[in-house]
Amino acid sequence: RFTGDYGAFTGALAPEYRAVVDVEFENLARDGANTHEMRILRPDGAARWVRTFSRVLARDDAGRPTRIVGTNQDITDLRAAGLRAEAAEARLTQAVRALPFGFVLHDAEDRLVMCNQPYLDMTPLTAAILRPGVTVETVMRHGLAAGEYPEAEGREAAWLAERLALHATGDNDFEQRREGGRWLRSITRRAPNGDTVGLRIDITEAKQLTRSLEESRRAAEAASEAKSRFLATMSHEIRTPLNGVLGMAELLSRKLSDPEHLAMLAVIRDSGRLLVSVINDVLDFSRLDAGKVTLEHAAFSPADLARQVGAVHAVAAAEKGLALTIDAAPAAGAARLGDAMRIAQVLHNLLGNAVKFTEAGAITLSVA
Repeated sequence: RFTGDYGAFTGALAPEYRAVVDVEFENLARDGANTHEMRILRPDGAARWVRTFSRVLARDDAGRPTRIVGTNQDITDLRAAGLRAEAAEARLTQAVRALPFGFVLHDAEDRLVMCNQPYLDMTPLTAAILRPGVTVETVMRHGLAAGEYPEAEGREAAWLAERLALHATGDNDFEQRREGGRWLRSITRRAPNGDTVGLRIDITEAKQLTRSLEESRRAAEAASEAKSRFLATMSHEIRTPLNGVLGMAELLSRKLSDPEHLAMLAVIRDSGRLLVSVINDVLDFSRLDAGKVTLEHAAFSPADLARQVGAVHAVAAAEKGLALTIDAAPAAGAARLGDAMRIAQVLHNLLGNAVKFTEAGAITLSVA
């Protein structure tokens, strides 16, 4: 509460504002009206902020004010709220500046509000005009003239119309090739108040990595195809003489009558067939790479197949003093549908390992 005494009024001011008020009073005397803010100290020592409105109502013959009217408005809470808002804005600005990618904010009229340094760095040919208030269309037109958008070459008008329409949606996410061979990912979202927030991320390295991986994939596919062709050629070269051996063994079996000789010939024939299956197995690996493996679907006897496989390994088992037995249940003699050659490959692997790693005793292959 102030009295009409000027000295009492200035005495209530914070010390740093007493000289300021003298200057403001001189301005009031000259201009006839004045508004300013200052900090005062209440009798209890508490500081408050007031906004003063003053007006000269009368002057003497020399022009000096003889009557002044004014009001003081307590703005302590308002000023504190303003300071908090300024602090929040400063914090937000610092956060935006610290972002490692480009950030841009436009108002509801598509005028630039703010952007950070990474955004300016990503748009070097338009950075000079990126000032608050410039419109999106103005920036795009400037960029077109400067050659910042290589993808627009030869269709500038259509490109501009497309991009403005895309920006108008407020929500978009696309990749864009820029000058110098750089690639940017552009993400835009519209806020409830109509503002649009945009992010620009440099994905040039990611694009290069993707391109490198694609080239590596194509090279691997080409190498796999070359390997498949090589294996097919080699298997043909091997199978041709091997089929001749098997054919001669078949003819020889018709001329022999001695059971022991026929048994040895059967082993030769089955071993040759095993070698053919191994060659086919090698081819299967190459086909697996290309996803071209096809399983046979033909009738065969599991019991007969097991006995044929067992006969091939019987000699090796006997040399180690091992008893090799094929125990086939009666039901196993019935025909089944499947890929006999590949099943035989599995059985050959099983029996081969059994003979290899068994030092003494017996080996039994059971077929149910």
